[in-house]
Amino acid sequence: MGLTQEQLSERLSVSTATVSKWENGVASPDIVMLARLADFFDVSVDVLIGYKLKHQDADNSAAMIRTLTRERKYKEGISEAEDALKRYPHNFRILFESANLYKALYITSEDIQDGRRALELLNRSLDFLSQNNDEHVGTLSIHRDIASVYSLMGNRTESVAEYKKYNYSGINDAYIAQILSDCDETSEESFSYITDAMIRSVAERNMIVISAVNVLNTRKKYPEAISLLQWEVENIRGLMPDNAVTYYDRMLAIALALLSILNAWTDDRKNMTACIHEAYQLADKFDKDPTYDMSKMKFAYTNMSFFKNAYDSFGSTAIDIIDQLLKSQSPINSDMKSNYEALIAIWNDACRE
Repeated sequence: MGLTQEQLSERLSVSTATVSKWENGVASPDIVMLARLADFFDVSVDVLIGYKLKHQDADNSAAMIRTLTRERKYKEGISEAEDALKRYPHNFRILFESANLYKALYITSEDIQDGRRALELLNRSLDFLSQNNDEHVGTLSIHRDIASVYSLMGNRTESVAEYKKYNYSGINDAYIAQILSDCDETSEESFSYITDAMIRSVAERNMIVISAVNVLNTRKKYPEAISLLQWEVENIRGLMPDNAVTYYDRMLAIALALLSILNAWTDDRKNMTACIHEAYQLADKFDKDPTYDMSKMKFAYTNMSFFKNAYDSFGSTAIDIIDQLLKSQSPINSDMKSNYEALIAIWNDACRE
């Protein structure tokens, strides 16, 4: 019949979006609508269903393209992708997976046409983003993919512009820094992005470690939690400048307090005592001269950081945070209880001095 989506939707009294979803295999008409469609096209319902089963397999095609990309079977992948793009030109998953295929192919082939095809498909996929149901994919991630392809193709100007345009909360700082640092003319500009990227990575790593330690503690995997926290403690120490109070004193104090608790659970009183004493000294030093400027660290190359002021959900003073942390614990056996009581006593004595 050669009807457009708009014409068919008007004839059936449904929205154009609904017809689009049918066409691209995102949704299916109910049994009543199937009967209306069969009558409209003057075919049986069996024929209509057979057509759907044969042709409306967009999800299967997208999954196949993704698999072939991961297996680096690019020749087969291109065949599958181009066929799927003809059948489902308005399907988000087909467009997105095909774009990823061409991007991966370009890395191997360095054929400019593959890079351009990847860019074309990524841009087209943005028009159908409403069909997407993958929480890891969105406007930001697709624009980062576009910037990445530009970078791979050697188009530094377009790549940096794309990264900067969607650099929400500095999420693309590391990528921008990498590109700018590769050229003498822009290396100076890269310093601010390097600093912000480093600060962001430190803050996020600390959040990840604390979260993992909490889970490991709940699961009673104390040695693993201790090992992870010791690694984080050394990371923080490596960032602290000599003879200066910084936000990293507060960060380290909290990490050491957590470590002292885990040492209590594993009957390591020597390290428990050393950790809680150092935690108090750092917390007390920080509270006397608090600063929340995260750019005051080693390897910070500018003081004009986006992360000028740090915010965390732990509490007000460092001493209060550790006090609440220690007193919220619940030892599960008599040995732990004895060590825990000793830990609390050491902490209280330090606070009274």
